[in-house]
Amino acid sequence: MMRPCLHIIVTGAVVASLLGMPSPVRVRAESQEEAFERAPDALERVSWRTRTLVGDGRLTQWRFGILASTLHDLTFLEGVVRADAVGTDFIEASNTQSVSPRIHKALDSTLTLEEITAARAGMGDDIRMLAYSVDALPADADSRRKLFELAKALDVETIVAPLDGPALADMDRLAQEFGVGVSLMGPPEAVMKALDGRSRRVGVAADTGAWMEQGLSPLEGLAIVSDRLSYVRLRDRSALGANARNVMLGQGAGKMTAFFQELNRLNLRPLILTLDTTGVVDRPADLFRAVEAFEEVVQPAYGAYFTELSRSAAIRRDLVRNERKEPLSSEEIRQRTEEVRKKIEAAVPRQPYARPKKPRKLLVVDACLAGMSHDTIPHANIMLELMGKLTGAWETELNNDLNNLKYPKIKEYDTIFLNSNVGELLPDLEVREGLARYVREGGGLGGIHGTPWASRNWDEFGEMIGAKSAPHRIEQGTMNVYDPASPIMKPFAGKPLNFREEYYRFEHEGANRLMWENVRVLLTVDLDDPKVEPRPWDGYKRPDNIYPVTWIRSHGQGRVFYCSLGHLPETFTTPEIVGHLFAGVQFILGDLAADTTPNPES
Repeated sequence: MMRPCLHIIVTGAVVASLLGMPSPVRVRAESQEEAFERAPDALERVSWRTRTLVGDGRLTQWRFGILASTLHDLTFLEGVVRADAVGTDFIEASNTQSVSPRIHKALDSTLTLEEITAARAGMGDDIRMLAYSVDALPADADSRRKLFELAKALDVETIVAPLDGPALADMDRLAQEFGVGVSLMGPPEAVMKALDGRSRRVGVAADTGAWMEQGLSPLEGLAIVSDRLSYVRLRDRSALGANARNVMLGQGAGKMTAFFQELNRLNLRPLILTLDTTGVVDRPADLFRAVEAFEEVVQPAYGAYFTELSRSAAIRRDLVRNERKEPLSSEEIRQRTEEVRKKIEAAVPRQPYARPKKPRKLLVVDACLAGMSHDTIPHANIMLELMGKLTGAWETELNNDLNNLKYPKIKEYDTIFLNSNVGELLPDLEVREGLARYVREGGGLGGIHGTPWASRNWDEFGEMIGAKSAPHRIEQGTMNVYDPASPIMKPFAGKPLNFREEYYRFEHEGANRLMWENVRVLLTVDLDDPKVEPRPWDGYKRPDNIYPVTWIRSHGQGRVFYCSLGHLPETFTTPEIVGHLFAGVQFILGDLAADTTPNPES
């Protein structure tokens, strides 16, 4: 598949303006570089892998990329193809590396406008050159200016350079003029001394491998440079000292997990992280393992950041929001909120479907820390709260602190309900182990609508919920009872329901599929009937034409209930659906017995 290609003429004009040169009429064909064709082994480009999420501007802001010059004898643009293959968003270039097989010149300020344009276009739309390293700073002021002009033209954020005292004042001035940072590499004490009196545009470039060769652990080096750190070149080594060898991150003496935990504790962000693969990547496939090793060592710190962030995530109760297209006064918002609340209350059953065996406690988590937050999350919160109050079936606690999911704290609750949590929510390994153990040992887990998206890089979560994602759109469909014997379907009274919702078309194969062999489907929806929904759907269609909406399952000794409805407010004011959700919660609480034997369609 070809990548979307930046238009050469437009890009050339942009580069020309940055370099203070006249815009070209056109670019000569011999210097053109099309956006690359993806490698045969390239991963699907997704946003939910740790390697990309660590750089999210709402989260840790540790942007992670590949040091292209360490990928054996590859040119820069060949390195871009490999960086794309492993699913990273960023790359670091070097003045010691050739541009491409077509442009046999070093990627430096001697390139012509056309060649710079071609290099930038050749990266496509998904890979950005975040850092540009030079083996030495130019000796004269004119050459240093050209270096910054090149960096600006390539959209570089920081220039990585060895410490050079005489040139530092000029580099600081140029960094402020061009808005391009400078990260200086060298012995940490010497770099810190040189930075005295310099602007924050100039910072420390840490090479953890170089520090270890000098007998300094990454943690010791970090203690010296502290908040002046702006860039980290990641290497681990088998031991401290010059005689050791490079190894995968986490397999050496660098204590890289502790290093990232300290970065997080010191709240050092934003940072640029570049993976140096020297000595650890011999074949293209090795790069996948090297990036996975990065994810393994960064995960504890990344997860701890999420859990701390969750403590300040407010529970949503905003049933009515002040939209730009229809500004509302505070009194109008209050009145409309009360109207919606009453509609939800009217749909809630007044008696439980089963008498609680003991006082029950339901924990509801609605945080969306790394993704969109559905506007109907408040509706589900209010609905669950009203169900407990009006029937006495449970006490509802609305709380986003993920520490509550750690063991043994989680045992204080009879069920955990994840309210449409889109985007990574559970990267903390302690939280994962706590939730999984809780369900395996007999706890309840419920979810609605966007919940499968909550931790797509945690396979056991996908197994517990039953799926990871699905194509979808808002459309009219007819819901039908699939398991009429289930007490959870009693509110539908065996009747179909014509209803407009954002229906998920769970796939029958692939990594994100509905694992029907493990779940018992209770409710389905008929789609694509032109008499019901005249707009044709040209996306994925299940071969069996059966689209599950709700299912339950056993996971170990625990119980799981998931319903994919919940995108539109009307869902939470429709008695059949609200009653169905109420029965589902009573099932996962352990009060309403239901058969969980899988019933896959053959």
